Amino acid sequence: MYIISKNITNPIKGLIKVSDSIKKGEYSKRAEYTGSGDEIDTLSENFNAMMKVIDNKIHELEWANESKQRFIDNLTHEMKTPITSIIGYSDLLLKGNINDEIKIKAIDYINSQGKRLENLSSTLIKLIMIKKEDVSKGRVSIKERVLDTV
Repeated sequence: MYIISKNITNPIKGLIKVSDSIKKGEYSKRAEYTGSGDEIDTLSENFNAMMKVIDNKIHELEWANESKQRFIDNLTHEMKTPITSIIGYSDLLLKGNINDEIKIKAIDYINSQGKRLENLSSTLIKLIMIKKEDVSKGRVSIKERVLDTV
């Protein structure tokens, strides 16, 4: 009886050990199975299949996180460039030792960079609104979309 019960409980103990390892963050651990086709083997196979799905979801989340970080990095760069230009040209205007032609160029540049920031802000607001909307799927004309884009 002892040997039989040991043969029955050892695979269960193995599953417990693997699940404890996974609980501690070792997501690469997998349950072993003997290939006997009993319920414990089926449970082990299902457990491994579940871990494969979880592993795939982890990779998807990592990719999404990297994409968001790239977006934030790009956005930061796109905002910093015009702000730096605006500050530089406004400092030039504040010094006051420049001719009228340079003043006009500086004001024009400040204005264009301000409009660039305004455009970026509008685009971000549109992206936020699109995310909140339910997107309807259907057939569209590629020709119309290309013309709209142009």
